[in-house]
Parts: sequence; C-alpha cells; structure tokens
Amino acid sequence: MSRFAERAARAISQCTEADLPELLEFMDQTHKNQIVDRLVASSLEWLSRTNPNASEESTGIWICRRDGRIVGEQAELSFGLKMGDQHVRAAAAIELMVDPAWRLRGVGPALSEAQRRSVRVACALWMTDVAYKMYKASGWTDLGKIPHRVLIASPRGVLRSAATTKRRIKTLALLPLMALMSTYTSLRALPMVRGTTLVETDQFDERVEEIWRESSPHYTVIGHRDLKSLRWRFDQCPFARHYRRYYLLSGTRPVGYLVVRPTLWRRVPALKVVDYLAPPATVPVLLAHTLGLARRQSAALVDITTRNHPANRGLASSGFLLADRFKNDDRPEVRFMISIEEGDPLKQAATTPDAWFVTAADGDMDLMEFAQRPTGQPVAETQG
Repeated sequence: MSRFAERAARAISQCTEADLPELLEFMDQTHKNQIVDRLVASSLEWLSRTNPNASEESTGIWICRRDGRIVGEQAELSFGLKMGDQHVRAAAAIELMVDPAWRLRGVGPALSEAQRRSVRVACALWMTDVAYKMYKASGWTDLGKIPHRVLIASPRGVLRSAATTKRRIKTLALLPLMALMSTYTSLRALPMVRGTTLVETDQFDERVEEIWRESSPHYTVIGHRDLKSLRWRFDQCPFARHYRRYYLLSGTRPVGYLVVRPTLWRRVPALKVVDYLAPPATVPVLLAHTLGLARRQSAALVDITTRNHPANRGLASSGFLLADRFKNDDRPEVRFMISIEEGDPLKQAATTPDAWFVTAADGDMDLMEFAQRPTGQPVAETQG
C-alpha cells in the first residue's frame, strides 16, 4: 500500500449526524444535484434507518477527512440478496465523490474499500470510466453491461424524437421495421395477455409475498423483492409519487408485479419499466401488458434495462428490441461489477453474469435519473 493510500485509509470514518452539514456543503461544491445530496438531507432516514436490509451499526456513508475537512465520501444502498438457497446482506456502492484536489491520492480507493468491507457482496452499476478503472484495479469482477431494450408503441412518435437531420434520416430508415415490430407486438400481445389482468395498486401489500415466493426460486442471484423491501424501495422512497405499481392477476391469483414511471426518450413521452418480477415463463405476459399502458399514456415506447437470462427469449417475444440501433453515442452504458472475497463459497455464483436478475431498481440506476433534474420535476430524461 502506498504512503498516500495508508494516510487516506486512516482518515476514513462513518458519517454521523454531526457531520451532515459539512457533508452536504462538500457534496454541493463537488457535484451538484446528486441523489445522495437529497437522501442525506433527510437525515439518513430513507438511505439507512428505514431500510430493512441496512446494518444497525452503519449509517451507509463513509467520509474521508484531510487537513481537518471532508475531501471525499462514499455511500451505499443496502439490500438483501438471495444466492441459491442462501440469503446474505449486500450493498450497492453509490455516489463516490472526491475533492478534485485530492484525486489520485488514495482517497477514492480507501473509501471504496471501507464500504466493501461492510458487506459480504458489494456491487456497482452505471459507474464513470474513472470509477470503473478504480474498481478493476481493486480486484472487482466485471460482469458486463446490463442490456437495454425498447418496445415500440408508436413508430411515428419515435421518428419525432429524432431531432437532428442525421438522426432523423437514420430513424426514418428504420421506420418500416419499427412499424412492422409494433404491428407484430400488438398481434402477439392480445392472445398473450388473455386471461390475465393488470391491476394498479397505490402501494405494495401482502400479495407481493406470494409473487416473491413463487418467482425467486427461478433466479439464482436476485435482490430481495419481498414486501418489506418493496415498500421501502418504492412506497417510502423520496420519489414514491413518480412510480405506478401494478399486479398481474391470473384470475384472482397474483402472478407478477410491475413498477413503471413516465420518462422522456429523446424528448418524447415514454414509459420506463423500473422493476418487475414474475417466473420466467410469465415475464412475457407481464411485459406484454406494457404496450397497452404505453398507448393509454400516449408514450412512444417502453424502455427497460434488465438482465434476466431465464426470460431472454420471452423478452424478445414480448416485442422488446435491443436498443443498440436507437441509442445515442453519449448514453452512459450500464456496467455491472461486483466484489466478493476469494474463497467465499458463493463466489462462483456471484461472478457468473447470467446468474443475476437485475433491473433499474437495483443500485442507483433509476435514482440517478431523478438526480439529473431539479427537485420535484416529475419526469427524468433517458438518453435513448
């Protein structure tokens, strides 16, 4: 360990209530409008204290002080993780910030290591290039990119989203394909959803426990989506009012759930699938319902970022296309990395990319979009 790294490691501590005013000032100066700025402003209530999976000994935020002032911070979002038949506490590393004057002096790696030691499995999603290189150098495992897919609800609406002439010409060339896919999806959706209904709920209730019980055995590695976890993530979240929650019913039996919110895709209305859960065979039915939701809300397309290997074929049959042809060059790629100790019996499962079930609700993927807009604005833009 270098001299800089040793000094940085000794300067790391847990954030306390007394540190909050200075921490907020540091974050405001370092990186405005980030999500933790808002979460910390609520005295850590949602980030840590009301989180059913958080450690009682940890606030979920680490700080580094040098020369008597805060020069870096690292936060985490704790969650329960089912790995095979075992359940462990894990956390997503979020919002690593370092004062520009203290970068490349061991502060970032020291903060990351402190957070990493707090859980058995640590993960990171949607990181910057600098953070990605730091995690790689620290021995984290790269599990690749989380696929991004779109379902075309209105081909003409997608065409209107192409603001520049160059992009419009490119999109226009794809218009016949999009129209064909939209028609194909519509024809498939009707028989697929027959016998099922999508019912909206204001907040999650006991029905989700049955869905979790029936669905979770189909996925090797999946973050807890039981009632207490979903209530915390969506019903108690500072941005709860933006989410719409639905149950998929087969007759009267709940067989899946869906969480969506309005968004923008290249400046046109779209619908973002934030989270969902159902057995793999039911996923196509659940997601086929999003076509009707999008059209009723005048959304041009449905946007979903997910890794669900058992349901990959079902995603395609629901009409969802990989978004490579539609994305901007500047759209951040959703990288996925994890860290687990060598020799841990769960390491093989944890480091197998296709073993993971991931949605935008995991880590801070979805929350980061709220952070990019002023507080209270109801729609966050997705760069398509």
